Amino acid sequence: MFILRLLILIFLVFYSFSMGQIPSHSLNDFGKIVSLSFFIVAPLLYVLPSIEAKIKGHPKFNQILAINILLGWTFIGWVVAYVWALGDKKENNNDFVTKIDLGTDKRKVKQCPYCAEDILEAAIKCKHCGSDIHSKE
Repeated sequence: MFILRLLILIFLVFYSFSMGQIPSHSLNDFGKIVSLSFFIVAPLLYVLPSIEAKIKGHPKFNQILAINILLGWTFIGWVVAYVWALGDKKENNNDFVTKIDLGTDKRKVKQCPYCAEDILEAAIKCKHCGSDIHSKE
């Protein structure tokens, strides 16, 4: 879909630019509208990398926007921003791996005699069913 957006915008920019090269007295009303659409379509093509990044929900949208606005006037800056916007949006940060202890809780548990849910051994009342534990034992 991104290629389709790119090709349509490139076509519209070149078409409206070429219509603008024709003297205005030779154009009908449609030709004048098409030639004036250059001033809308050309900036859209310029910020297309930022639009693509926003559509994809890229986590580095602000950086892509800055590169696009500040360096997009160079063809290389625009291509870098566009490729970055189309890149994988997940961040691969494998430098630090955090290990979480998912082991069982070290506290002693027992089962509630009424609802059979696990509760702490020191519990007086079941947190699941609300029954009084000491009255049963």
